[in-house]
Amino acid sequence: MPTIDYNLTNKISLELGLPFQQYIGSSKNFKLSDIMISGKYQNLKVDFHGKTIRISSKIGHSFYVAKQHGHIRPSGTMIWGSYGGVIVGMESLKLGVIGDFGFSYVRDIFPQQNETFFQGKLSFGFPMLKPIFPIRQLNLYIESELTKQINATSSVFYLAPGIQYVFGELAFEFFYQRQILQYGNNNYYPNETFGGGLRFIY
Repeated sequence: MPTIDYNLTNKISLELGLPFQQYIGSSKNFKLSDIMISGKYQNLKVDFHGKTIRISSKIGHSFYVAKQHGHIRPSGTMIWGSYGGVIVGMESLKLGVIGDFGFSYVRDIFPQQNETFFQGKLSFGFPMLKPIFPIRQLNLYIESELTKQINATSSVFYLAPGIQYVFGELAFEFFYQRQILQYGNNNYYPNETFGGGLRFIY
């Protein structure tokens, strides 16, 4: 998914995501899916020797632009949704840990219905290269994700291994996400997802 990150200040950043989707088994080409915008504000940053801890607030919104292909997941195609949450992260030379916890309010266009979800993500990143300049990094990571539909017996848990290569202001990312546990209604939750993208950091 092409993504642009823009740092307004050392505490405020904006992100624009332009995802393209193709469903497994479909003969159609990749099409632009929901445009996503988000903003983060860094509430706290504490530097230690070889380690940094950050806490940030995050809000985001997605706008549907594509045709419906069935219920895929919160904020999926033909669904708009707003998100608010908190990001807690720790970075060191050998390990990065990021937790993203919040709530999504989703409006499904067809059929028309509103839903609220709790979403929690916990990621572990492992740098493979020593820090050098100009920036060149190779990172392996594993991400876990729990989504719980509020006021309904519906939840899902995912694991997603991935790889990231960073060169200067560009980052290339690829991942495979697999459903591990699922309980209740399966309308919103895909079984597996292959993904990749380009991130430009300015």
